[in-house]
Amino acid sequence: MLDAVTAGTGAASKALVLNSSSGISGGVNAFHSGRYSIANSGTKAGGDGALVYALSRERTGITNNSAASLWTVSVPNAAHNAAYKVTVTTYLGAGGAVGAGEAASVQTYYGVLARTAGVDTVKGLSSAVGGATAAVAGAATNTTTITQSANSGTSAQTQTYDIQVTIARGSGSSDNHYCKAVFELLETRSSGIAISVSA
Repeated sequence: MLDAVTAGTGAASKALVLNSSSGISGGVNAFHSGRYSIANSGTKAGGDGALVYALSRERTGITNNSAASLWTVSVPNAAHNAAYKVTVTTYLGAGGAVGAGEAASVQTYYGVLARTAGVDTVKGLSSAVGGATAAVAGAATNTTTITQSANSGTSAQTQTYDIQVTIARGSGSSDNHYCKAVFELLETRSSGIAISVSA
């Protein structure tokens, strides 16, 4: 039994013990070496006080050249600003000239949003920053893009929009593509923005 340790709460010179939800709050700085993991199916709740947050996810069976949603961003009807970075790696599914995984791509995009009460959320998204592709001999090309959907909800309501990925083969008939992505959010005003994994 650990003396004077509250599960799920960080305190100086004390052991860190997970609470029943496998969480810890109250830490100030965290230092680590070796492997670092981000939850694959996590959600950032609005009003949780987290100003910097990261989520990762994996999606399979993506239809060729069709936008597939990765995350849903929820912005309450209030003053909110945030910036984010989306990094995605993809590969082509089976059915192509060579086989599943014949062509891969990695891309990074930057986004930003602004909202005030009673006004629609406005968001911007950069073109791909850097990025690289690789394909085995005889394979099709892999073109991957990130986009944002239109807002859902009126200017008097919480508004939502999706972060989407599109994977397009350059030739052949490969389909059911694969994606793994990381969403990093930096809230610069308030902490009510919520992020959830899209279906």
